[in-house]
Amino acid sequence: GAVAMKSCANACIGCGKCEKVCPVGAITVTDNLSYIDYTKCIACRKCVVECPTKAIHDVGFPAPAVKPAPKPEAAAPAPAPEKVEVPVAEPVKG
Repeated sequence: GAVAMKSCANACIGCGKCEKVCPVGAITVTDNLSYIDYTKCIACRKCVVECPTKAIHDVGFPAPAVKPAPKPEAAAPAPAPEKVEVPVAEPVKG
């Protein structure tokens, strides 16, 4: 890890955090380097977030699934207008 960091600030240091966080076992650390088996990877990006040196990038991953925003509640229908009684004028006698 220290040798790698001298060469590159974003180098894998073989800490194994990505391997531990991977829910499908797609990452293995061998010779102090992490290897991702892309046939097992489900693109959850947990390794990207976990990596302390930011050595794992999500380049080429499919776009993250976005949960749709909740639909606004339909507006309540307007109340029916109140009935108003209008007095009818009586015919004028004359």
